Amino acid sequence: AALEESDYPFVDMPFDGILGLGPSQDGPIRSLQQHGISAFAFKLGTPSCSFAGQAAFGDLQDLPPWAVTEGLMWAPLMPKAEEKGYWLLEVLSMSVGGHLVQSCASPKACSAAVDTGSGDLMGPQDVVEPLLDILEMQKECKFSALPKIEIRLRGVERTLTLVLDPWDYAESDGSKCDIHLSSIELSQKPDMWVLGQPVLRKYVSVYDLPRRRVGFALSPRQKLRKGSHRSSRQQVTV
Repeated sequence: AALEESDYPFVDMPFDGILGLGPSQDGPIRSLQQHGISAFAFKLGTPSCSFAGQAAFGDLQDLPPWAVTEGLMWAPLMPKAEEKGYWLLEVLSMSVGGHLVQSCASPKACSAAVDTGSGDLMGPQDVVEPLLDILEMQKECKFSALPKIEIRLRGVERTLTLVLDPWDYAESDGSKCDIHLSSIELSQKPDMWVLGQPVLRKYVSVYDLPRRRVGFALSPRQKLRKGSHRSSRQQVTV
C-alpha cells in the first residue's frame, strides 16, 4: 500500500487518493475481510454523469440486486493473482470484427487484470498497435464502420465472452474520434490485458475473495436501453 503520492499527476485529479482493492495478501481488502466484508461489486457510471455509478461491499449474499443478478457469470482467478496483486483472469482469445487477433491456447496462457481505475481497454503492443492503426482511420466515429471486440475468458463452468460494441470503446465530440484502447508492454507478462472502464461500464463486476472469482453481468444501464440499437445485442455469452 502507498502511504504517499506525488504531486504529478494527482494534483489535477478530482479525488484525494486511490484505494487499491486488489487481492494481494497484505492489501486493504484483507482488512475488510477481517471485518466480515468478503465481496464487493461495481457498476460504473458514464463520464457525463448521466448514469451514476455505485459500489457495494459485504458478504456475497448481502450485495444489492443489481450486483447479484440473474445472468451473472463467473471467471476464476489465475493461480498467481494474489502474488501479483491483480484480479487476474485467463484470456482464451481476442477477436475484432469476427477475426481472431490473439489466441491464447495452452501452454501460451494470456491473462487480463480487471481494473476499475484504467480508462482504456489495454493489451499487448504487438496486438493493439496494428488494431489502433485501423480504428483510428475512422476519424468521425462512424459506429457502423467500427468492429465489435470480443474477449473470451475461461469461466468457472464454461467459457464466457464479453462483447464490446463500437460505442462502448469509442466516443466522439463532433470533431474527432477517441478510441479507448491502448497498448502496454510488460516484460514479465507480454500477453497481459487490462479490462478497464470500456468493459466495466458495460458490465457489472463482482469480486468474490473467498471463492477466488470475478463475476460479470450486463449493467442496468444497458438493460434500460432495450429496444435501441445499442442494447439488444449486449450480453454476456457462454
